[in-house]
Amino acid sequence: MATGTSLEDYAKGEILKMLEKNLWKLYGHIEFDYLLDLYSQDLPIQSTKQTAVNAQNLEFMKMLQSKEQLYVTLLHRCDFEDGMSNDAIAFVRKFIKENESVTCNWLNVVYGKHLKDKDVLCGILRTVSFLHIKNYDSTFVPMIKASLSDSSIECQEAALMLIETIRNKACLEAIETTDFSNDIIKEYAESIASELRNELEIDAYQEN
Repeated sequence: MATGTSLEDYAKGEILKMLEKNLWKLYGHIEFDYLLDLYSQDLPIQSTKQTAVNAQNLEFMKMLQSKEQLYVTLLHRCDFEDGMSNDAIAFVRKFIKENESVTCNWLNVVYGKHLKDKDVLCGILRTVSFLHIKNYDSTFVPMIKASLSDSSIECQEAALMLIETIRNKACLEAIETTDFSNDIIKEYAESIASELRNELEIDAYQEN
């Protein structure tokens, strides 16, 4: 990377090279921000190894996107019971083991594409809460906030279940900024919020 070139400029340059090589026909359905993220990771200079990893990530995302309809169908057909796995959960678990970061990003994309389908939204949240995916908490916070703001009691409950798994400050803030109209869900949310306040205060004390 040339001196004075920002990571973002470098990433854009790499993407333009893909365009020039006519690879966009393969990857044109993947959002620019996602490509930019792939090319703007920790290393300031794209090594041969990192370039290969990025290419593998793009191929993995392409493969996942080809299976989106199957996953959506599984979410519609599967029952989600506390502590019980199902075919939809097993489906995601397989890909999490292969490439956790890309699979988490893909789940976020699928969620965003099906905002009017409560079965899909709740299913994704319940899947993530069952699998205890802790390495990419920030990926799921937007899903949590969107589902808490939804009028559907089922979506709010699924979001609270995921909050019980992630248990960070962003989750607590999401609960505290939500007005719950259902008394049972409100009581559930307040119980989780109380637990998180105690936990986060202990963590803050220990850090000091």
